[in-house]
Amino acid sequence: MKLGFVVLFVLILLFLFWRTDALQIRLLDRGVEIYDKTCKLAIPAQKVAHSSDLVDEVRIERTTLRLENGQEIIYESADLNPKHDFGIPYEELVGKLFGCDAKVIGKKEGALFVECGDFVVAAFYKSAHDLVLLYPLMPQTVQMIRKCRYDATMLPKNLPMQRSRWDVKLIILDGLIKKNI
Repeated sequence: MKLGFVVLFVLILLFLFWRTDALQIRLLDRGVEIYDKTCKLAIPAQKVAHSSDLVDEVRIERTTLRLENGQEIIYESADLNPKHDFGIPYEELVGKLFGCDAKVIGKKEGALFVECGDFVVAAFYKSAHDLVLLYPLMPQTVQMIRKCRYDATMLPKNLPMQRSRWDVKLIILDGLIKKNI
C-alpha cells in the first residue's frame, strides 16, 4: 500500500515538472510572443483589427497586426469542440485554406512552417483540436523564429494580404473534422 502511494506521488511530481519542448505562441497587447523551454521571442506589433467567425464546429478568431515596418500579418486561432479533432495533416489543411500547393519548409515540436506560394504560414498546435496560424511570413522570418532572435530585417515585408478561407465544404467534404469518440 505504501509503495503504491510512493509510486503515485512520484508520477504526480513527474507530471507537474515534465514539460515538452513544444514551440508555442500567444497574442499579447504589444505583439506576439513565440516561446518554448529555452527561448522567448517577442515580435512587437500593434493590433489593427479583430474578427471572429463560426463555421460549423470551428471557432475562428482573427487579429490583424501591424509590424513596425508597416507590414500587416494575421494571428488566427481556430478551435474545435474537444469532442472533435482536425482530420487531416496540418500542411494539407494550410493548402486547402489558402488554395495552394503547401510545402513544409520547417518543423519543430508544436509548430510547422508551410510555404504557400509567395508566403509562409506558421501553424502552431497544442492539441488535435487547437490551432494557431500566423501569416503571411517570409522564409527569413522562419529563420528568425528558429534562431529565437528578433531581427527587424527578417520581418515580412511587401507581402500581399491573403486571408484563409474556412468553409463548410472544407469541413464536410474534405474531412477537416473527425469525431473524437
